[in-house]
Amino acid sequence: MTPRDLISFAAESLARNRLRAVLSLLGIVIGTFAITVMLGVSDIARGTIVGQLRQVTGRSILVQPSNTNRGVGADRLTSADAELIGGVYGAHPLPQNFSFAQYDNGRGQPVTITVTSSVGDVPRIDATTRVQTGRYFNAFEADNGAPVGVLNARAARDLFGERDPVGRTVVLAFQNGVKTEVTIVGVLEPLPGLFSAMSTPQVVVPNAFLWQRSNSQAEGTFDVVQVIVDDQVGMAGVSRKIEQLLAGNHEDGKFTVQSTDLFANVIDTVTGIVTVVLATVGGLSLLVAGIGIMNMMLVSVNERLRDIGLLVALGAHRETINAMFLLEALLLTGVGGGLGSLLALALLWGVTALLPVQAAFHVGWFTLLIPFGVSVVIGLLFGVLPASRAAALDPIECLRFE
Repeated sequence: MTPRDLISFAAESLARNRLRAVLSLLGIVIGTFAITVMLGVSDIARGTIVGQLRQVTGRSILVQPSNTNRGVGADRLTSADAELIGGVYGAHPLPQNFSFAQYDNGRGQPVTITVTSSVGDVPRIDATTRVQTGRYFNAFEADNGAPVGVLNARAARDLFGERDPVGRTVVLAFQNGVKTEVTIVGVLEPLPGLFSAMSTPQVVVPNAFLWQRSNSQAEGTFDVVQVIVDDQVGMAGVSRKIEQLLAGNHEDGKFTVQSTDLFANVIDTVTGIVTVVLATVGGLSLLVAGIGIMNMMLVSVNERLRDIGLLVALGAHRETINAMFLLEALLLTGVGGGLGSLLALALLWGVTALLPVQAAFHVGWFTLLIPFGVSVVIGLLFGVLPASRAAALDPIECLRFE
């Protein structure tokens, strides 16, 4: 028998038992659908989070004290370190400090706000820093410690509601008792998606301004240096060069140099573990469907004993009989796997289109092919026993069967 004859025989057999075939097919469709959706959701979640992370951090490297270099007497980053880092090709250092202050939210309740200090004209260096209204303070204001600031979207909403904050003043009360007015010159764009939900009120001021008002930072020192790396420059090479430069000014192990790629790798690892767990749970449904197919095939063998005996009497080899029933199982699981994958793809596309948050519809070939491949393998494994049993039957006994 030709391969075409084998396929035709398998299709006719399934058509004669439509209800039984449809029920077995439904199990494969549901199992494949479940695995594809689980893998697809993991892919979409990873793509969305990593995409939003890139929008927040860009291509940057964080230089900050190690866990063993904190507290009183800790070694700090200095202006000299920032200048050395600035000499690395393709690296643009943004030295920063962090402090806390309180402001009146207009209801007589003091609210804590994060005070971040930086150099001027940051949006020209860091594309992820985008001003929504107003402007960013310039280099002259930063060098002279001008009492100007830029609010993030959360602080602007908390302080001024629907009013435009630009040109208004905010009174900040630092932990050392110093109170000072800051003129708001701009408001930053809201962070994307998940990061917007996690944001806290923040105001960005010049480094020199914070040195003059807060006693938590000595002049010329910094808590962290964010290094913006040009697109054409490798992050790993810049990181190694920065480590070498810091080793010349400080003891080993005092500072860590971490690329933001590390955070993306952590997300990959976590989503990978979640994907394996979800796929395993979904695979159980395919396993149950496979058992159902094997049961159906065993019943089919018993019902077609005379057909098997007649085929062998006409010269069909045992390998042909085996292939006929195996192909029937593969046809069921192949069609079921394909339908399940297509339905899952349609659902994932619809969900990402309707989600209120910005979600990236990205489903890789791996996500589609793995469930389909598993369903076909299930058909192969659970079709072997019925096919082998059919091939091993005695044709004379089969022909005697009534």
